[in-house]
Parts: sequence; structure tokens; C-alpha cells
Amino acid sequence: MIRLKEFSVEEIIGFINDGDNVKETFVVNDQKYKVGLSSLRLLCFKRSLVCVSCGRIGNLFALEKSVEKDITPHFNLYHKDDKEEILMTQDHIFPKSKGGAHCLENLQTMCFKCNHKKGNAINEGYIDVLLSLIKSLIDQKYTDNQISNILANSETKKIIGFNPLMSDMCSIIRQLSNL
Repeated sequence: MIRLKEFSVEEIIGFINDGDNVKETFVVNDQKYKVGLSSLRLLCFKRSLVCVSCGRIGNLFALEKSVEKDITPHFNLYHKDDKEEILMTQDHIFPKSKGGAHCLENLQTMCFKCNHKKGNAINEGYIDVLLSLIKSLIDQKYTDNQISNILANSETKKIIGFNPLMSDMCSIIRQLSNL
């Protein structure tokens, strides 16, 4: 990765938006770069700069470009202090590998170290609430399809903190809880 320029959070955060592929022009050493600022990753950072696990705060945006690929430069967020510089990442609360949706409601900010440590584990708090809800629905003889519809309902977000929009949620939960 080649670092083209560093920016303060304040210089970049206001440009991040949920528009369709909106790009802003940044000039570095007389070279103009059109940079996308509407990715879910950047929207996740705009919502919170703080690692949900350790509390590190993203305090530096770096405009970076891949060495191997000729792709458009992009912004990465870092936590930087006197001792270290750590990449901030988006984490899927309910992991994609276990059926989690790739949507803003299912994303949280984590530093690279904490995200690597978490891997594809499911946060115990979320899974406990989710299991409790699903067990209750199964006990009430709801079908998997009905349970999926309930989980996709916007009211569910108020209960568990995000909308688990996964087609195979019920089978995953049944496996996890040995129902």
C-alpha cells in the first residue's frame, strides 16, 4: 500500500455520504484523484470512529493506493498515537460467513487487532438475545419462514440492535443452540 497523503478526521468525515458512488476530487502533489466516499465501510466509520471492543479511536484518514493493482486510491482510517498506528476496520456483528447481512445495521467499527481476535465469532450479547427470541418463536410453533419474516421486520431491530436479513437464519440458530 502506498500512502499518498494523511488527512485529519475533520477534513474527510463531512464528505462521507450514502449517495450512489459519489466521488470527490483530492489533489496530492499536483495529481488529482477522484475518491469514492459512499461505501458502507466509510459510513460505518462516520457513525462511530471508536473500536467497540477496546475503545481505540480512529483519528487519521490516509489516502492510499495499492502497489499491485492499478485501482483508484481509497481512504483508510487509522488509530495513531506515539507508539503505534492501527488500521480501523468494519466488523460484521453477525458474521457474513454465518449468514450475516452486509448492511450498515450489521456493521460496527473495530480496530484490526480486535477484529482479528474476534474472527467470525458472534458477540455473546447479540446471540443470547437472538436465541431467546427465536426459541420463544419456535416454542410458539412458528415455521422457519414465519420466523425469518419476523426477524426481517423493522421492529426486530429495536429488540436485538440490528436487522438480521439472512435467508438461512433459522437453520443457523438451530445449529448454534442445538434446538
